[in-house]
Amino acid sequence: MKKTILFVLLLTVLAGCGKNSSELIKDADSKEKWEVTPTFSIKREVNGVERETVFRGYKGKVAFMNTIKFVPKHPVKTRWFFWGEELEERNEENFKLIGIHKESQQEKILIDSNAWEIPNPMYVESSLKTALNAKASQNTVFSLPKAGLWRLEAYVGEKLYGSIVVEAD
Repeated sequence: MKKTILFVLLLTVLAGCGKNSSELIKDADSKEKWEVTPTFSIKREVNGVERETVFRGYKGKVAFMNTIKFVPKHPVKTRWFFWGEELEERNEENFKLIGIHKESQQEKILIDSNAWEIPNPMYVESSLKTALNAKASQNTVFSLPKAGLWRLEAYVGEKLYGSIVVEAD
């Protein structure tokens, strides 16, 4: 009987030391990690031709089209996508992108915009936003001031939708 109680107690302690699934998901885009965020891709048909588009970020949260190379002080154009039940196609709150440089901890507002994209109804079926099932999107132009790792924190209003780490070189 004592061995059984000791065994159950030991299992309880060991189970408490492990991470549960919600903690693992939370770690996936934790502010503590400084690894370049992985990419994902989608395939879709446009005018009878299959196309693949690559994104950097977290599908179901926030991502941008990964068609760019970050070079310090060189403006890049990309499109951001957002998911969330509370979002609308055109939101009243701004999209704010804050960049944080790993080495210097320099913080810079890269984007503060209310230019939500509304797709042309003629192209809704073939649009990237439809293919991704994203709620909102914005085309943007911004630059990173210096080389190194940057954490891009994407907000709509006051809500942080995710942090994406990129490298400028």
